[in-house]
Amino acid sequence: KSIIAQADVQVLFEALALCHTVEVMSSSDDKSTEGQSIKDSLVATGIIDRYQASSPDEKAILEGCAKLGLIFEGTDNNSMRLSRILNDQNYDVVQYERLHVLEFSSERKRMSIIIRDEMGIIWLYSKGAEASILPRCKPTSPTTKTDVQITQYAKEGLRTLAVARRRLTEDEYVTFVASYKEASIQLTDRKELLALCYETIEVDFDLLGATALEDALQDEVDKTLIALQEAGLKIWVLTGDKVETALSIGRACKHIPEIAEVHFLINITVCEALQKRLNQIELGITSATSKPTCLVIDGITVSALLTQLPKQFTDVALKCKAVLCCRLSPLQKSEIVMLIKKSGQHITAAIGDGANDVSMIQEAHIGIGISGVEGKQAARSADYAIAKFFMLQRLLLVHGHYNNERLAFMVLFYCYKNIIITGCMALFQVYDLYSATSVYNELFLWLFDIIYISFSFTYLAMSDKRYSESTLLR
Repeated sequence: KSIIAQADVQVLFEALALCHTVEVMSSSDDKSTEGQSIKDSLVATGIIDRYQASSPDEKAILEGCAKLGLIFEGTDNNSMRLSRILNDQNYDVVQYERLHVLEFSSERKRMSIIIRDEMGIIWLYSKGAEASILPRCKPTSPTTKTDVQITQYAKEGLRTLAVARRRLTEDEYVTFVASYKEASIQLTDRKELLALCYETIEVDFDLLGATALEDALQDEVDKTLIALQEAGLKIWVLTGDKVETALSIGRACKHIPEIAEVHFLINITVCEALQKRLNQIELGITSATSKPTCLVIDGITVSALLTQLPKQFTDVALKCKAVLCCRLSPLQKSEIVMLIKKSGQHITAAIGDGANDVSMIQEAHIGIGISGVEGKQAARSADYAIAKFFMLQRLLLVHGHYNNERLAFMVLFYCYKNIIITGCMALFQVYDLYSATSVYNELFLWLFDIIYISFSFTYLAMSDKRYSESTLLR
């Protein structure tokens, strides 16, 4: 029996299968499904492989729904089709009319969709961060129990989402549409007015449940981070995940050592309290202790630090072995990078793999984008693009070292070359009674930079390796 046939979970999976922006790409491949069950035959048509999503989380959720018997077949003229597997021999297709999609934003930390079912009932489905969904649910919803479960999942390093829905009356929907159209035609503050329009309708939810997705680490992430730390780089992780999720992943990838003394700055906005905590942390760092110090901060505290105590925050954080900033918006990520840049003492390199990292990558001195399941926005906006995170070690420690050495040599070489040429010409003028006669043949001057200098410098640039690659990677 399919799990979606159970009434207590059917609504949750319907919400997951409807609340998204995934598209199903068309395919001309006809796969044989003879002898297979209904669910297997639908999956065998390759519909899962044709899911195109801007977020890997949404694609993973739809794939999970399909394997459990609720298959999203696509959208045709705002008509969403779901196949519900009843048993091995029976299934039915349900049609929903998609009325509006309230797009995800880093400020709202949720996305919603308004649909009309076959009975003519209008539903508003929403999913997003629990901090954004749970406060908007009705008092009768099991928010406390769900929050405890979400926190437990987060401690295991899983990425969590809360899911809720609300039934809309025709009058409520008509009122929303009027407000939406009014906000959409505004020439100024359109984004803020739309967000306000969404706020008025995304309330009084019935909590349906939560999801937890594993975001597996790439190969050799821990080795790469350890190598970069041993090379003297300060590594800050800026993420939008929950504190528990980010801390679990930070320990798993060795960004935060197990023996480290971890200091938390969570939900602190008062200047005096922040200053007191920073003083305590700085005192602990300077005291005689062999334990490395790590700092964990959430987005609310980051906003207060950036506006009230930016210099003290920078001084203290740079003394820590590792810094982990959680629940950050894309703007906050770029603001932290800008803060370090303004100190004038450090060169910043921002590494990211998603659209939320673009502003941070563009703000840093050096932007490095990783192309992968999160899309290619980060790679396209970066100065350098790599395919996997472990390639960062070679990019920074090998190519970065060689580039620094060769660039320094090039500057000195060209200064030396120009001093030699102009020095000889100046000395010759003394003996030539300052007649402005050139000491060099014109052909020699033409060929000097083109052949004599460029060939020798190109050879040196290709062969100059003070240390071998294996030595630099150790």
